[in-house]
Amino acid sequence: MLPKNEKVFNLNVVGEVTGERYEGDFTCICVPDIRTRNKISRDEIKECGDLENISTELYARSKWLANASNRVFEAPTWWDSSLYGSRLLDDNILKAVYDKCIDAELEWRANVKGKSAEATPATTPA
Repeated sequence: MLPKNEKVFNLNVVGEVTGERYEGDFTCICVPDIRTRNKISRDEIKECGDLENISTELYARSKWLANASNRVFEAPTWWDSSLYGSRLLDDNILKAVYDKCIDAELEWRANVKGKSAEATPATTPA
């Protein structure tokens, strides 16, 4: 049986630009399904604009925004009122939410891998 595909995490970070403290509990999807992964990819492309002349900074911010806004489904009111991160002034807040979502995915995948290793019987040499 697969582990629950969602995780609650807490954020408590000060914005590098505004100096504001952003805190609260978030619930995210650990591993997005195919439809959500497609939406994340489309949103990344939409945010990036001209893919031939894209900066590293724009690419990273697009990736953070597309992932965080599509993975998080419960969040503090400040997240919702920021249009799921898109209206924030502090890149580090968006990156912190993104990083927590990726950490949840890595933890989920490790848990699944661990369960499959436990379920696989050891083989003995013939």
